[in-house]
Amino acid sequence: MVKYSSHLQDARESGLIQPQTLFSLMQSGTPNIKLVDASYPADLSLPAIGNAVTFDIDDIADPDSPIAHMLPPPEIFAAKMQSLGIASDDFVVCYDQSGFIMAASRAWWMFRVFGHDNVAVLDGGLTGWMQKSLPVLPKTTPEAATVPFTVSYKPELVIDYNGMKSISDTKSATILDARPPGRFAPDHIPNSQNLPALALIGPDRHLKPSGFTPGNDSPIVATCGSGVTACAIALALFKEGIKNVSVYDGSWTEWSTRAGK
Repeated sequence: MVKYSSHLQDARESGLIQPQTLFSLMQSGTPNIKLVDASYPADLSLPAIGNAVTFDIDDIADPDSPIAHMLPPPEIFAAKMQSLGIASDDFVVCYDQSGFIMAASRAWWMFRVFGHDNVAVLDGGLTGWMQKSLPVLPKTTPEAATVPFTVSYKPELVIDYNGMKSISDTKSATILDARPPGRFAPDHIPNSQNLPALALIGPDRHLKPSGFTPGNDSPIVATCGSGVTACAIALALFKEGIKNVSVYDGSWTEWSTRAGK
């Protein structure tokens, strides 16, 4: 069992790590830190931070689902992580090239769904890193990990269509939709409310307070267009101490084709 530094423990508990903190840890030779570039879509011409590997949410997905980038079965996730050189005792830092943390938050959520809690998102992403003039490197081909990546599925972090239909009908959880107001207003899941993901990002592209106040102790479910920006809501609320947020994986893409049929 790896004992992580206090900085990494803080990052795990808040869901975020700051660029200078990560750089200092890397400079000091802190072991077992693995970076993943989860940008969607990724610009492969851009440099990487440290030993970052590409985490493609369309590739690390359920191959049998008609909906893009749905959660893969646990065994597929484990195999993909091993192929990326990520081991179960690694601390994973996810980032986006744009700094908007959308797909990075999806990767963060996926790691947690499969029981890997030692994970955080780089606040500001590659943009924030480069704004501080921190070093970048050309991307390299990852070497597969020598030991299997262990998964432990957490179903409480995931909602499927039937679960969401029940929640919407019974109002048994707070439903937060991350889509922009212009997309939310005309069509949305009944009894949901709008918390646009882009409203969670400040002008410096760092995560800012959500402004959301839970009305009671009921569960919270995040949704969006296709299960990506909903994870930004989960991350923002996680940072604020609300750890019980689940994500409707199929989101509006699935709901709009199944509801009412």
